[in-house]
Amino acid sequence: MGNLQELQAQTDMRDKVRPLYGDFIGLMSAAPDPKEGALFYSAHTWEIYHSKVDKLQEITGESFEEYKVTPKGQEDVSDSYVYINEYRSKLSALWNTLYYRFYSEENPPFSGTPATVVHQSQSQSQSMIVDVRQFIISKEAKYTKGSDERKLLEKVKGSLDNVKNGVELVKLFISTAKSLGLSLDTIQTILI
Repeated sequence: MGNLQELQAQTDMRDKVRPLYGDFIGLMSAAPDPKEGALFYSAHTWEIYHSKVDKLQEITGESFEEYKVTPKGQEDVSDSYVYINEYRSKLSALWNTLYYRFYSEENPPFSGTPATVVHQSQSQSQSMIVDVRQFIISKEAKYTKGSDERKLLEKVKGSLDNVKNGVELVKLFISTAKSLGLSLDTIQTILI
């Protein structure tokens, strides 16, 4: 009986999240092209995005703060900006999270897999970060909340925006594991 109730709760959550999932797909398809420049000055757009993230948090009871962009620039919102690649990367990562958590049995709305949503002209490091974030999300589900393995994955995922290449990624995994008192064997078990 408990499994039936769990299944119903999951279905109910999927139904509640679906409108926001659609909104994130719409925002992704309307996101500025990095070819247009590195900076994005439309505060209204990222404020809409943030309000959708807030609504998602309200519905699920989970934190999705890590997917919000941080405007830079002036105190006056009209003069602030975000990096296009950061906006697209975080929006894509959030969409990936929702896709794999709730809708993975459905065909993705864009051609290819969600990881290909990130515009092809973005740097290889941005693509790598999205792929790693997707990989971590898929691994997180295998470990219980609060476990050392899950803490490692969450901490690494939260620091991915600072990673510029594969060497830094390896260093991040090792230093984070070390700070948690985990061995290289544990990292290997998690990653394989």
